[in-house]
Amino acid sequence: MKNHLSLLAGLLFVLWISPVRPADRFDAIKARLAEAGCVTLEFLSILESEIFDETDTIAGEAVVSADGRYVVDLGGDRYLYDLTSLYSYSAENNQVTIESVRGGGASGREISFITRLDQYYETRVISSGRAYRLIRLSPDMQNIPDSLVLTIRPDSSVLDEIQYFDVNEELNRIVFLRLETGTSCPDSLFKPAYPDSVEKVRLD
Repeated sequence: MKNHLSLLAGLLFVLWISPVRPADRFDAIKARLAEAGCVTLEFLSILESEIFDETDTIAGEAVVSADGRYVVDLGGDRYLYDLTSLYSYSAENNQVTIESVRGGGASGREISFITRLDQYYETRVISSGRAYRLIRLSPDMQNIPDSLVLTIRPDSSVLDEIQYFDVNEELNRIVFLRLETGTSCPDSLFKPAYPDSVEKVRLD
């Protein structure tokens, strides 16, 4: 599951856009993503391991606010960041770990950076209107992929998927199934709520 969680570094490169000239598609995506107050999506997190000759697929959902808050459901786990703490909940273990994240630290940046792609990545065109390679601008930005490939569906002008290799040289893919954008996210989504019987583990 942790390998799939690493895919969150790129999972919100997603946005419906109006049909435009192919050369303008990615610029339009980045601009609209930067302006969105709330992004909601469904996706498949796919890990392809050559070492074990297997593919592991997990369905996920996520909601991300423009201010950096997010909630991600991945399999039976939920990850919630409220700008102060990161809550990692496992339904299987009935346990939630709570880690303080002050000043918009790395855990928050793993998700919120996607609203400012040009701030973190240099874009290189592989195939105009179809495929792009993004190169991380600084090695100090640790909790995001150092490079990735993003593709756009040619028939509908929506983002198709992102691909990158993790530190174990295994191929990670995020395939987008559905997305919606809005002006703001309900605050109630970012308030931690768990069963009374849950075990709480603080990492501070």
